[in-house]
Amino acid sequence: MRAQIFAQPFIIIFSLIVAVSVLIFGFKAILDLREKSDYVQLLDAQSELKEVIRTFYTFAAGSEKTITLRVPKKISCFCFLDKDEPINDIPQVPSSCTENDPESLRNTIKTDGGQYHLYVTPSKLYTITKFTLLSHIKTQTGSLLCLPAINGKVNIKVTSQGSYVSISSQS
Repeated sequence: MRAQIFAQPFIIIFSLIVAVSVLIFGFKAILDLREKSDYVQLLDAQSELKEVIRTFYTFAAGSEKTITLRVPKKISCFCFLDKDEPINDIPQVPSSCTENDPESLRNTIKTDGGQYHLYVTPSKLYTITKFTLLSHIKTQTGSLLCLPAINGKVNIKVTSQGSYVSISSQS
């Protein structure tokens, strides 16, 4: 009888430790799942954009469409690099896309040698934030075009130019 009285607090403490461990593990699993779903949403947006560019490349020159990509709300900008322009002429990146470091994106592009078409900021948000789309895209504003993501949406104007597809802002 006395042994049962001494064992009961240990059983309660052990049960509490197990319950707290399950809650912590469940909370961490939910956070990881949410982060992975945001990353999948980014990859879906990139795939959709790639498909639209591929489609418009085959259209007659002058065909255009404004698309709205849904992206994770943590994304601040989609920046497109025109690989035909010299990477030394990259203009100043808008302050809304710079991650508190105005030279961060420019240095990343120069370090990569300009091999990617799409840079997503903030760059430390996901494992991969640089993407190659298709070789036949150009920006209408020079070597770099950064479009802001507002409330999880990026508006992009895609125009067929015959031998390439032009990317520009919606306005």
